[in-house]
Amino acid sequence: MLSDDVLIFEGGGVERSLAEYSAHHLKSDIKFSQAVPSQLLERTVQEADGLAVITSRYSVSGEYNGREVDLTMNETVTLSNTTESGWKIIRIHWSN
Repeated sequence: MLSDDVLIFEGGGVERSLAEYSAHHLKSDIKFSQAVPSQLLERTVQEADGLAVITSRYSVSGEYNGREVDLTMNETVTLSNTTESGWKIIRIHWSN
Protein backbone atom coordinates (compact mmCIF):
# COMPACT_ATOMS: atom_id res chain seq x y z
CA MET A 1 0.00 0.00 0.00
CA LEU A 2 2.99 2.35 0.43
CA SER A 3 4.00 4.46 -2.54
CA ASP A 4 7.66 4.22 -3.56
CA ASP A 5 8.02 7.95 -2.80
CA VAL A 6 6.09 7.89 0.50
CA LEU A 7 7.02 10.52 3.11
CA ILE A 8 6.93 9.25 6.71
CA PHE A 9 7.22 11.67 9.63
CA GLU A 10 7.94 10.02 12.98
CA GLY A 11 9.69 11.09 16.16
CA GLY A 12 10.84 14.40 14.71
CA GLY A 13 12.46 12.72 11.72
CA VAL A 14 11.48 12.06 8.13
CA GLU A 15 11.99 9.19 5.75
CA ARG A 16 11.57 10.12 2.10
CA SER A 17 10.86 6.82 0.38
CA LEU A 18 9.71 3.26 0.90
CA ALA A 19 13.31 2.11 0.41
CA GLU A 20 14.58 4.49 3.12
CA TYR A 21 11.82 3.49 5.55
CA SER A 22 12.43 -0.21 4.86
CA ALA A 23 16.15 0.22 5.53
CA HIS A 24 15.71 2.20 8.76
CA HIS A 25 12.53 1.84 10.82
CA LEU A 26 10.13 -0.61 9.22
CA LYS A 27 11.41 -3.70 11.06
CA SER A 28 11.41 -2.00 14.47
CA ASP A 29 7.94 -0.52 13.84
CA ILE A 30 6.64 -4.01 13.01
CA LYS A 31 8.23 -5.47 16.17
CA PHE A 32 6.73 -2.70 18.30
CA SER A 33 3.27 -3.12 16.75
CA GLN A 34 3.36 -6.87 17.31
CA ALA A 35 4.51 -6.56 20.93
CA VAL A 36 2.38 -3.69 22.21
CA PRO A 37 -1.42 -3.87 21.87
CA SER A 38 -3.24 -0.84 20.53
CA GLN A 39 -6.90 0.13 20.61
CA LEU A 40 -8.48 2.45 18.06
CA LEU A 41 -10.08 5.40 19.88
CA GLU A 42 -11.36 7.41 16.94
CA ARG A 43 -11.01 7.71 13.19
CA THR A 44 -12.12 10.18 10.53
CA VAL A 45 -11.92 9.79 6.77
CA GLN A 46 -12.10 12.62 4.26
CA GLU A 47 -12.00 11.94 0.54
CA ALA A 48 -12.06 14.28 -2.48
CA ASP A 49 -10.57 14.43 -5.97
CA GLY A 50 -8.53 11.24 -5.75
CA LEU A 51 -7.08 11.97 -2.31
CA ALA A 52 -8.08 10.56 1.06
CA VAL A 53 -6.92 11.69 4.50
CA ILE A 54 -7.44 9.32 7.42
CA THR A 55 -6.81 10.58 10.93
CA SER A 56 -6.75 8.12 13.82
CA ARG A 57 -6.03 8.10 17.55
CA TYR A 58 -4.94 4.95 19.36
CA SER A 59 -4.38 3.96 22.97
CA VAL A 60 -1.13 1.99 23.11
CA SER A 61 -0.28 0.08 26.30
CA GLY A 62 2.03 -2.77 27.17
CA GLU A 63 5.69 -3.58 27.56
CA TYR A 64 8.42 -3.24 24.96
CA ASN A 65 12.13 -3.96 25.46
CA GLY A 66 11.61 -4.20 29.22
CA ARG A 67 9.89 -0.80 29.47
CA GLU A 68 6.26 0.02 30.14
CA VAL A 69 4.48 1.79 27.31
CA ASP A 70 1.30 3.81 27.93
CA LEU A 71 0.55 6.50 25.39
CA THR A 72 -1.95 7.92 22.97
CA MET A 73 -0.73 7.79 19.38
CA ASN A 74 -1.97 10.10 16.65
CA GLU A 75 -1.74 9.07 13.01
CA THR A 76 -2.47 10.91 9.77
CA VAL A 77 -2.35 8.90 6.56
CA THR A 78 -2.80 10.46 3.11
CA LEU A 79 -3.62 8.26 0.13
CA SER A 80 -3.66 9.05 -3.57
CA ASN A 81 -5.76 7.16 -6.12
CA THR A 82 -4.23 6.84 -9.56
CA THR A 83 -5.54 4.76 -12.42
CA GLU A 84 -2.16 3.03 -12.81
CA SER A 85 -1.71 1.77 -9.25
CA GLY A 86 -4.97 2.37 -7.39
CA TRP A 87 -4.86 3.70 -3.82
CA LYS A 88 -1.35 4.22 -2.43
CA ILE A 89 -0.19 5.76 0.84
CA ILE A 90 1.84 8.86 0.01
CA ARG A 91 2.21 10.45 3.49
CA ILE A 92 2.19 9.21 7.09
CA HIS A 93 2.63 11.30 10.21
CA TRP A 94 2.86 9.59 13.59
CA SER A 95 3.09 11.41 16.91
CA ASN A 96 2.41 10.69 20.54
